[in-house]
Amino acid sequence: MFYAASTNSYYLPESPWLPEDCVSITEETYQALLEGGRSGQVLTPDEKGYPVLVARTWSQEELQEIAESQRVALLAMADDATKTLRTDLMLGIITDDDKATLITWQTYIKTLKAVNTASESEIIWPEIPA
Repeated sequence: MFYAASTNSYYLPESPWLPEDCVSITEETYQALLEGGRSGQVLTPDEKGYPVLVARTWSQEELQEIAESQRVALLAMADDATKTLRTDLMLGIITDDDKATLITWQTYIKTLKAVNTASESEIIWPEIPA
């Protein structure tokens, strides 16, 4: 197995074309690099052109997109959890216990919507109601 820093790619020995900067790597190294890539690390060449894994760094924009996606998922879950309760409320057949549960969920939803996903510090998500 070969790795080329210029393309940041792997090549099989039988490849018809190999970049000039190819270095040989063992199958064991190749498998370890693949596994590290699956865990979120990024492949990059070291100073000698050999492949190494480094921790993935996220831009503030990427972190904000991830946080927004998480918020959307949590809001969808909350919406699903309250559908029946909202219907019962509209029909006037909600019990006092269910009304208290609905209020808890609606408070959670308001708190969730107020989370600042553009924050550069760690986001503290509200606790999901039981």
